[in-house]
Amino acid sequence: MKILFYITLLSLTLSSCNFSTTTKCAYEMNDNFIIVIPVTINGKTFQFAYDTGANKTVMSYRATKRLNISNIERRPCTPMRHDTAASADSACFTNLDLYIQGTKISDCEVCLDKYGMIAPSILDYKGYDGVLGNQDIRKKNWLFDFENKCLMLADTTENLLPFAKGYDQILDLKINNNHSNLYIDMCLDDSTSQTFLFDTGRSKCIELNYEGDNYIYYSAFAFKDSFIPYLTNRIYFRNQGVLLQALKINDIVIKGVAADLNLSNTVKENIISAPFLRRFEYMLYDSKKEKICLFYSEKGYGYKGYEEKESIGRIVKDLTDKGEIESTKK
Repeated sequence: MKILFYITLLSLTLSSCNFSTTTKCAYEMNDNFIIVIPVTINGKTFQFAYDTGANKTVMSYRATKRLNISNIERRPCTPMRHDTAASADSACFTNLDLYIQGTKISDCEVCLDKYGMIAPSILDYKGYDGVLGNQDIRKKNWLFDFENKCLMLADTTENLLPFAKGYDQILDLKINNNHSNLYIDMCLDDSTSQTFLFDTGRSKCIELNYEGDNYIYYSAFAFKDSFIPYLTNRIYFRNQGVLLQALKINDIVIKGVAADLNLSNTVKENIISAPFLRRFEYMLYDSKKEKICLFYSEKGYGYKGYEEKESIGRIVKDLTDKGEIESTKK
């Protein structure tokens, strides 16, 4: 009976423990607002961009020379990003174990990018060793604390939510799983629901010449030309970009948003770009519920996006006073 008692007590103790651990890791956000995470492979640390616009995890062929990999297989390849065509018929692949702060992300198949299949500027000129793509992003739940530049990983989102504090509203974006990359469905300005590519690997500057001054904005969106008429409260600079005084996304109004247009027939779909994330305190990627939660607070403009918001406000006022503003649907 005593043995049975201790066995029962031990089982109750174990069942009450939460074995889903949370991993914390500092990250960097570069000048283009791309999230760069330290990833450990075979005991060596590499810098990987968190790229929801890439369908696979890709590593620079040059960087892998530090690993002395021997089990490399060459076979046909496909473009790794939605906006990049492959410049080679085949590529090298290998299996590697990826870790973040001692937590294993996956034993995954990594494409060794020797031929610039995923935008050469990403791997060769921006300081990354590779990109963490959707094949591995979707294996974990991620919480990004943008103010403190800290990410947290866990098997359950319940372990992550206590870290998100001080927000006013949550913008929920439902993932559309009909695609290999990360697409989400949302409603803009109370119009019909639209599908957008959520691309944390994309960043672009917009240089608008207004009254002789060059204004440089970071594009939060890229819009197909056909979508522009559906946007309200807009300042439309033809062949350059569009500034939005306020953009209603689902039920939340976001102020001061810049977007680039389809100038060279490259924007074939609507895209949310990395600079959009500056407006939020936290981002939660929930792999179980298949959604992205952006925790919004007005005070967020105190450290990101504030100057851009103020600049758009000044242009809006000036154009309104002159009666030259394009601001409503026709």
